[in-house]
Amino acid sequence: MRLKKSGVVVELLKCNSEGDIDLEELNRKIDQHTRLVAITQASNVIGTIVPVADITEISHKKGAMVLIDGAQAAPHLEVDLNKIGCDFYAASGHKMLGPTGTGILFFKKEYFEKLQPLNLGGGTVSDVYADSYKLVKNWERFEGGTPNIAGGIGLAVAVDYLRAIGMSEIRRHEIELTAYFIEKLKRINGVRVHGKMDPEKRTGVVSFAVRDIPSHRIAVIADELGNVAIRSGLHCAFLLTRDILQEEQGTARASFYLYNKKDEIDHFIEIIKGIAGNG
Repeated sequence: MRLKKSGVVVELLKCNSEGDIDLEELNRKIDQHTRLVAITQASNVIGTIVPVADITEISHKKGAMVLIDGAQAAPHLEVDLNKIGCDFYAASGHKMLGPTGTGILFFKKEYFEKLQPLNLGGGTVSDVYADSYKLVKNWERFEGGTPNIAGGIGLAVAVDYLRAIGMSEIRRHEIELTAYFIEKLKRINGVRVHGKMDPEKRTGVVSFAVRDIPSHRIAVIADELGNVAIRSGLHCAFLLTRDILQEEQGTARASFYLYNKKDEIDHFIEIIKGIAGNG
C-alpha cells in the first residue's frame, strides 16, 4: 500500500471467513503487468493453511514472482521450498523459539544481482570510489552494518532444537491440542469460534469471541484469574478481523505449541466458561 505513492498498482484478493481464497479469481487477477504475488502461508488470526504451492504454480505461469510470508508456518509445518517453488520466503525467529528481532529471508540465486540492498553500510561493499561503490559478491551485501550476531546464533540453536524434535512430531502434537480445544470451546454457550473446524487445515492458533465482551477484557480476565496469557485485539490484521470476521473489537486468540498440554487447555476452558456465564 505504501508503494502506491510511487505509482505501484496494488490489488487485494479477499478471502472468506475461513481464510480461503478463490484460486480462479487469483488466476484472473494476475495479468502481464503483475510483477509480484505476496501471500501468507498460514493466518496468524485463524490459522488457515494456504495452498502456496498451487498459488506459486499459477503465478509463475503468468510470469509473476511469488513472495511468501511464512512467519506463522515455518515454526509449525514441514516447509519444503523446493516443492513450493516460491521466489522469496520470509520467516520470523521469535515465532520458532528464537530471539526477538531475528528472522530469515530466502530468495532464489537468480535474483542476487537484481535486488538492491535495503541499507548500505559496513560489510556491504568491497570497494568505494569518489563517485561510486562496488557491492560484495556474497549475501553480506544485504546486511549493512554490524549484524545481530548473538541473535543469529540464538536462531540457529532454535532451528537445531526444532529439527531434533522433528517438525512432523510438532505438527502431530499441535493438531491433537487444537482439536481438543476447539471441541471443548464449541460446547460453551455464547462463544464464537473462527476459522476451520478441521485441525489438519489450520495451525495451532484459535481465535474466538465471547458474547459481546471486548477481547482485551477476556485477555485481562484470563491473566488475572487463571494466569493464562493469550493475545487479543485485531492481531495486525484489521481487514480480516474487523471486515471479514465482523469482530469490531477483535478476537481473543489462544496459541498452542510444542510445550503446551491438555491439562492447560482444561484450565483455560473453565475460565472461558466463567467469562461466558456458563460456570
